Amino acid sequence: MPERLAYDEAMLFAATRLKIADPDLKQGKVATVTTSTTLGSLERPWGIEGGFAVVYKFITRSGKVRALRCFRVPINQDMRYRYERISAFFATQAPDITVDTHYYADSIVVKEQGVAAPRAYPIIDMQWVDGMTLLEAVDAYCQRHDTAALHNLAQRCLQLLLRMQQCGMAHGDLAGVNIMLGANNQLLLVDYDGVYIPEFGAEDVTNPPGRILLGQPDYQHPQMAERAFNAHMDDFSALVIYTALLALSIQPALWASYSKRDANGKLLDTNLLFTRQDFKEPAQSSLFTVLAQLDHPQLNTALAELQHACQQPINQVRFPEQLMDLTNGQPAIIPVNKSYIPAKRPAASRTIRAPQRELSPQASAFQQICDTEDEEAIAAAFEELSNFGYFDAQILSPAQLQRARLAQQRRGALARFRVALASKRPQLIASAYNDPLLNPCRNVTTSERAILALARAFQQAYNQDPPDNTALIAAYQAIQQSPYPHAFIFSTPEQTRLQTAHDGHNLRPS
Repeated sequence: MPERLAYDEAMLFAATRLKIADPDLKQGKVATVTTSTTLGSLERPWGIEGGFAVVYKFITRSGKVRALRCFRVPINQDMRYRYERISAFFATQAPDITVDTHYYADSIVVKEQGVAAPRAYPIIDMQWVDGMTLLEAVDAYCQRHDTAALHNLAQRCLQLLLRMQQCGMAHGDLAGVNIMLGANNQLLLVDYDGVYIPEFGAEDVTNPPGRILLGQPDYQHPQMAERAFNAHMDDFSALVIYTALLALSIQPALWASYSKRDANGKLLDTNLLFTRQDFKEPAQSSLFTVLAQLDHPQLNTALAELQHACQQPINQVRFPEQLMDLTNGQPAIIPVNKSYIPAKRPAASRTIRAPQRELSPQASAFQQICDTEDEEAIAAAFEELSNFGYFDAQILSPAQLQRARLAQQRRGALARFRVALASKRPQLIASAYNDPLLNPCRNVTTSERAILALARAFQQAYNQDPPDNTALIAAYQAIQQSPYPHAFIFSTPEQTRLQTAHDGHNLRPS
């Protein structure tokens, strides 16, 4: 499947690359962002890249803002069928909690590095939502200690779950980044890779319906990989979200204690208080202990239900009906059973990947690919495990995990280098190459290394102090006499320096 750079290039030429009958969409253009560098500005399409897809902000001919989703994993017939069917279902059954979405098969033509002929790939056209994610809203409300807003958010999450139950659907990856606050703070579901609707029919774990995205572990039951594909998929994650929001509405300061940020204050994780470890061993979880010490009736009820759900087999978990009582907009307050003792989890289900179990086909394939030197294939295989819920630290050795992370770093470095190559600016090309990561990388082609060598020779001659006109002219002539003169565009200052060097060289006595 295409990488980000290939999709970027296709989006920049959307007028000829989009094979969609809708003229409003076909005649639109992708939004762009400009990145300032020491060597000038670099413009590229506005996009958000994940392991599963790249989402672009796209402006139609009429000025509407849409989100175009381009896939980074293969789409089989089962996935295509599901994407096509959910569009109609959302429009008729759940338009108030979903966004307008359309699946187009073979609708964007992409030219890939190392692939002779361009190929067409599917895209999903979705309504663009201007607003915060649930995670961003929680962060904002907690920072200003807005308990009323947090309590209201918890109630609206219950209403969202109730609407989903009423129409018999499940999201499959219910999480803080997959719920958005739209107009009038209406909660909307986004990202539909794992959605279930009634016409798909309930499936048990022995007969899964193809590739299903299982969800983010910090919102999911420890037995996530055993989860059936049905209308109850979200019951556990909904209980996690509601319990976290209820706790934060009581004590917003918990957010500062349990969230992690980088040096710029940006959130590093996407969880809401809880992590996967809390669900694996709730009795030993410090967070469960801290929340219980708040001694709030509603929170105590939710905590007891969540702890019990962690101990249940995943396909027996249901969102507690007593928490769904929305009379007067308030959940029911249920007396806590002080004698409640969580059931012990059966030994066979202590981990979703017991050592004696066979590895999934995806995990086996990863172990084979990990022995190759194809960085893009290794990174894609690792993301396949992560995206579809097959990943567990017990499957992979520390060395394999380290190799996978290195492949992801090298793929990112390669993407940045290829963006610079697309700019054709010699100094940008020379500076964008990451030697420690890319020197051992076999995915860098012979021609790309040749262009890099020419760019670096030019950069060295251009920046030499004092100026060396002979070296600069030699570097320029080497580019012109190489097989790659069309791979370079020289800026106005560079052209002026070259002309000055050429004039000075001609004035020298022979």
